[in-house]
This record gives sequence, structure tokens and C-alpha cells, in this order.
Amino acid sequence: MNIAFDIDGVLTKLLEFELKYGRNFFNREPNNLKGLAISELFDCSKIHEMLFWIKYFSKYAIKEPAIKDAAETIEKLKCEGDHIYIITARYLAYRKDIIGKIMRLIVEKWLYENKIKYDKIIYCKDSKKEAIIKNGISIIIDDDVHNIKQLSKIIDVICMNNSYNDFIIGDNIHHANDYNEIYEKIKKIKKSN
Repeated sequence: MNIAFDIDGVLTKLLEFELKYGRNFFNREPNNLKGLAISELFDCSKIHEMLFWIKYFSKYAIKEPAIKDAAETIEKLKCEGDHIYIITARYLAYRKDIIGKIMRLIVEKWLYENKIKYDKIIYCKDSKKEAIIKNGISIIIDDDVHNIKQLSKIIDVICMNNSYNDFIIGDNIHHANDYNEIYEKIKKIKKSN
């Protein structure tokens, strides 16, 4: 089976990172714990959000470790014959210029250093729908509300639970809190197919 994993918020604890370093950067508590972007969490301008990421991007993209059991779960799925896709809309990685190349190298190095094995990486600008269809993906693990709503219309989506997405329900949407639950949900979906 072709299974896709998002990076930010699925392989990493994006929200925890944003809250921790956002408190330092803004020197205050967040205004909205149901937000995902820095601008939503700390009720700031897009300029301040950009300044936050200029300061903390390398710490996040290079040094932030993968979520516990992510590499082991993916390895187990690969050993069972599943094909693993990493599908991401990581900032500017889709571009064909030198900036895009640098961003892709950062992603590939991070995956390698975190021992996350995969068959293919797909870099999307915005929507993942076209890539899902083109690559015959049957299950995606994602955390973004828009992606979950859009993709659950065509495939099974495992929602990596967080405060910004725990309300979402619907056909083909399965919630999980950790990689043990993700593995069990994938097994169940595979059995029902």
C-alpha cells in the first residue's frame, strides 16, 4: 500500500516548537491555543511571523528531532511491503531554483539524520490532492485541517491530533495521538481494504 506522511506536525512536534520558542520570541503567552501558525497562536502580523521563522527556522528544520517512534513505525511498514512517501508543503521546497534546492537538501538531511526511510519525497506548493492521486496514495497522515478535509474525500486520512485539529470529524478521517496508534489505524484500514 502507498502511505504518505506529512513532515511538519506529523514527523515533528511543530506546535510544541512554536509554543516554546514563540513564548521566548514574543515574551508572552499565546493568545490562541487552537491556532497552528505563529500569527494565529500569538495574534501577530505576518511580518512578525516571518521574523520568528528567520530566527528559529534552522533550529526547527535541522535540529528538531522526529517524534518518538516515527522512524520505527515507518520502518515496520516498509518491512511489511508498504511504500512510504514523504509529502510536504515545506516553505519554498517546491521551487526549482537554488532556494528550493537548499530547502530540499535540508529536508533530505533531516530525514536521513532521523533515520526515516522512504521511497519518495513529494514537494507540493499548496494542495496535496494532485500528488496523492498521481502517486496512487491510499493513506495519508497529516495534521492540517484543510488537507484533512480535502483529502478525506478521496482517501483515508489519519489525523495526528493536536489542539488545532481535534474537532475535525468525517468519513475516512481517523484520529491518532502517537505512532503506536498510527500503526494500529493503518493496520485496520489495510484490513478493511
